[in-house]
Amino acid sequence: MSFVEYSDLIRDGDVAIVYLGHESMMHVKVKQGAQTQTRYGVIRHSSDLIGRRYGSKVTCSKGGWVYVLHPTPELWTVTLPHRTQILYTTDIATITMMLELKPGCVVCESGTGSGSLSHAILRSVAPTGHLHTVEFHQQRAEKAAEEFKEHGVDGLVTVRNQDVCKDGFGVSGVADAVFLDIPSPWEAVRHAKAAMKRQGPEDVRGVGRGGLRGDQHPGGPAEGPRRADRLPAAARLRRRPLRSDRRRRCRPHRDQASDPRRLEDHHPAQRDARSHGVPDLRLQTQDLKSSGF
Repeated sequence: MSFVEYSDLIRDGDVAIVYLGHESMMHVKVKQGAQTQTRYGVIRHSSDLIGRRYGSKVTCSKGGWVYVLHPTPELWTVTLPHRTQILYTTDIATITMMLELKPGCVVCESGTGSGSLSHAILRSVAPTGHLHTVEFHQQRAEKAAEEFKEHGVDGLVTVRNQDVCKDGFGVSGVADAVFLDIPSPWEAVRHAKAAMKRQGPEDVRGVGRGGLRGDQHPGGPAEGPRRADRLPAAARLRRRPLRSDRRRRCRPHRDQASDPRRLEDHHPAQRDARSHGVPDLRLQTQDLKSSGF
């Protein structure tokens, strides 16, 4: 079992997610001969979990049932043991997007805390990337390292117990991205700069279609990320007019409402009347006035 690779069957030693309801989930360490108590009854690991497929519906001793799910960073976020305040999925999604993480990236993080963001970063950079995470508190650092090993991602992460503001990340010139979640991040900026790659985040731009990096595609700049003003015209987004804008274009001005010659100019059908073969009402109005009707 690994948080970055899917397994079909539940095995002894796995970490599984027991789904009791949308607002009620828990993680369990599967162990031969062990039992887990729920409000629906007992789950016996030997007979109810080991050898079953992830996603199976398991009947508890009281007749109720639960689902047993494969762990993911999102499910771990809502079931992990809180050692600190954590980041949740909405913020994590924004962070990983703005850091432009992808497989092969090297990331430096401080502090580790409960490991909520760390698991999401590991899935984003797997299988060839690496996470260097620093935690000031010794017990939290040791517990995080233990969890990473249980979750099968210890080969992708290095946990250090040190003060990032004084000692840095322990690496230099290797990181594609740095994330600081500490009380005084401004004191660690110089260490973050030292950890970043000197030549720029080439790995972050990654590979696009046809084996080209994003900056090598037509319309992309020679250096740095692609800019919207240099994209091909077909790739640019056009702002859809707001409803108030559309209403304003179709509604006559107050000063023009009393003028019938200007009133019909604001009707949408009149702007393209000739192109659609519709009779021009302006000419008809002038004919009626000239005839004295």
